[in-house]
Amino acid sequence: MGVSSKFNSPMYIEYTGGPSQDAIDGLAAWGAQMEVQRWQYQHGYFDKGGYFDIKNQFINAVVNQQFDQAAQILTKNPNFVIELNGKMTAGQDAADSFMTALANLPQGDPSDSASNGGSDRKFAHAPQNSADGEPQGWHAGVSWTKCPPVQFLITGIGPKQAPDKTAISQQQRADIPDGGVAIKLWNFGVTGLGKTRNVFLNMKFEVDWSTATPASVPSGIPTQGPFFPVDKVGGPKQNNAPGNQIDVYNYQKYDEALASTRTAMVTTWIPSNTAGVKCPE
Repeated sequence: MGVSSKFNSPMYIEYTGGPSQDAIDGLAAWGAQMEVQRWQYQHGYFDKGGYFDIKNQFINAVVNQQFDQAAQILTKNPNFVIELNGKMTAGQDAADSFMTALANLPQGDPSDSASNGGSDRKFAHAPQNSADGEPQGWHAGVSWTKCPPVQFLITGIGPKQAPDKTAISQQQRADIPDGGVAIKLWNFGVTGLGKTRNVFLNMKFEVDWSTATPASVPSGIPTQGPFFPVDKVGGPKQNNAPGNQIDVYNYQKYDEALASTRTAMVTTWIPSNTAGVKCPE
């Protein structure tokens, strides 16, 4: 006599292949950490006097419109190669070509700022975290936007405050370099990271401390600038408060961080992007 049982019939199990969520999360975390290390490497953190350190000095000189200093950096570093007018050049030839290119810019004197309240477009370098496969160096087709200076609230972060890993640079609290700041994403026209992270990692802020109210540079501030985004301003109440803000990391004393609050005019430099990051208003 036959016995009917579900165990006598084949049981079909649906299986979907692919990595687990833990693996996906782990790979994402590893990728974020590699991005931080690449950013640090390309900003000269690990090769004092090496290629990226010299590159960063050159970029800072151009961003700050110190063109003579930029030319001197090229002259003194014949192994640092840039591309100008489709030609790779270095040393004194690069300095000469650089100054000639500046003199031939259509807007005239490159040290002129935007007097009508608009942004001042510069031809500059490829974004330092560019993943487009282009060689590092000067690319006339890529530019920064120098935003018109606008008022910011500048606050300070003291010891043991904001202890978590930073949202933008994905760094541990102890690894944040001087100059790192937290920002409000919406000040720059966006609400999330993702495609915008690379843009923020290449932004810079210059504070005009002569416009500060109260009228002084905060005591104990780790650097007077330039500053760069590493994190988002924490807390919904603070983040949603009206106005532009940067929150400066690495004060060594809580009382100095608390007393550091100022308003001042800030100039923002933003690499050209399609992620929607724009000048603060």
